[in-house]
Amino acid sequence: MLLLAGSIALLPAQSENAGSTGFATLRHNYQARSSAMGEAFNSIPANAEGLFFNPSVILQSPGKSVSSSLASYFVGSGGGSVQYVHPVDDKMAFGGGIKYWNSGLMDRTEISASNEYVDTGETFGAHSFILYGSMAHYINDGIDIGATLKMISDSIDDKSASAVALDFGLLHHTANEKIKVGLSIRNLGLQTSYYTEAKHREGLPLIYSAGISMQANEKLLGSFELEKASSESVRARIGAEYLPLSVLALRAGLRTDFGDYNMGGNMGFLGGFSMGVGYTLSKLQLDYAVVSLGDLGLSNRLSLGYKF
Repeated sequence: MLLLAGSIALLPAQSENAGSTGFATLRHNYQARSSAMGEAFNSIPANAEGLFFNPSVILQSPGKSVSSSLASYFVGSGGGSVQYVHPVDDKMAFGGGIKYWNSGLMDRTEISASNEYVDTGETFGAHSFILYGSMAHYINDGIDIGATLKMISDSIDDKSASAVALDFGLLHHTANEKIKVGLSIRNLGLQTSYYTEAKHREGLPLIYSAGISMQANEKLLGSFELEKASSESVRARIGAEYLPLSVLALRAGLRTDFGDYNMGGNMGFLGGFSMGVGYTLSKLQLDYAVVSLGDLGLSNRLSLGYKF
């Protein structure tokens, strides 16, 4: 009850420091299932998407799998990812992948002698690549742990910077087999190269999260998560997945950071809401999600996976 009350109290919050760290693409999730469920995915086992949220969850994967995702954002920007999970046995699993981001083209401007922006007629772009590898290991019947090593390369126009980061995660299997608890810390690392010769530190978006999920029955899965990012307030995430048919999944979610997308327009109140569907065909899995970014518009996510 305290967690739910806290999440409701956070609904109108808007962080004054949102986006104040560098290497912001470390926070971008492109995968459809988790996006549709409000990214409350820290405690959901047996999924490749968990590599982004909590590397320990892949130990519960029933077999090898590969998947790819695409996401569209605003002003022509977008990204995608490819990931692979390889369980060795019931006590160890490996995974890895690559993520990329493209900002699209932006107009280049200069400041005139009268302190005004002047269009040069030129454009520039920004890109990001993240290469990562993960490992999960069995500790006992109640605890799995995992870690992910990430190498990040960001560029803006002809300037670039890089960093190395670590994620750590823990998945607790409670006495009630339907309930799982996940804990993780993400993006613990350091910058290895800089945009300028002055070596200005951009800072990595360090994230702490704690979540709980419950498989109420074969058809219904619910999840709740609290997240604290560096220089930002605590956020809550809620997600649900319902299977009306064995091959069809309906999903919905809410992220309480919708205040960051409220620019005073007519659609600001919808920021943070998400929904999606999933369809399973033999070993293929197709997922789609639409995420509201409030006044900034909608983001579409599409994922395709294959289980060996």
